[in-house]
Amino acid sequence: MSERITNGTFEGPLYEEPVDWTSGSSCGPGTWGIMTYDEDLGDGENSCVLSNYGSSCYVALCQSVDFTNVDSLTFAGWFDSYQRFGPPNGFIEIYAGSTLIYEHTSDDMDWRSYDIDVSAITGVHILCFNCGPYADVCLHHVSAIGADLPPAPVADFSGSPVWGWSPLEVQYADLSTNTPTSWLWSFGDDLFSAEQHPLHTYAEHGTYTVSLKATNAGGEDTEIKVGYITVLHPPEPTPEFSPIWSIQIGPT
Repeated sequence: MSERITNGTFEGPLYEEPVDWTSGSSCGPGTWGIMTYDEDLGDGENSCVLSNYGSSCYVALCQSVDFTNVDSLTFAGWFDSYQRFGPPNGFIEIYAGSTLIYEHTSDDMDWRSYDIDVSAITGVHILCFNCGPYADVCLHHVSAIGADLPPAPVADFSGSPVWGWSPLEVQYADLSTNTPTSWLWSFGDDLFSAEQHPLHTYAEHGTYTVSLKATNAGGEDTEIKVGYITVLHPPEPTPEFSPIWSIQIGPT
């Protein structure tokens, strides 16, 4: 396991030039703010405070995150709802894209650690921390924790035979390295296959360019072999000789 997403140091000030993080709000002017907070938690790193003094609006801090092979989203923080300014309707919501992965509505002014299971989410999504009306949220060292991604495949393949008369049956072999988990073959005749080692028949004569895209959790790679297969016209059959007359020499 390793730390896949960091930037939880919140280099700032965020309201001037956030690093990877983007901020925004649906609140009116003067009713919200996002700033760095110099809170010594023993690692010399800053925190981030989202403040919302408005009603029926939100303040957001977002970053694009690749959740592939990520098991958990972790951070430290605290939450404060301004009951003295309005109804206790403050909240923090955490979204991955359009999926709500966490919601917190009670006051918690003491620092605590959060560990949210995101193993069901994969692919690249916008991770957003939303702070609801009349609330403060303080975040520290946001990280996505998961297994290291494997190296992307290096695609390669062979086919046999690479020339012959039509119809030509070619056996392809995947030679890609770094353990691909899926394959997409294009045989050059508008036909495709997702098998690892497909057998393909070329019905028409011609020259065909073949490609293989190999994919795993770490990425993808495509190998293209131009003019790799040559299919020839079948040879004309040899005509049979049929005599139409015969000559006999000698006694009958």
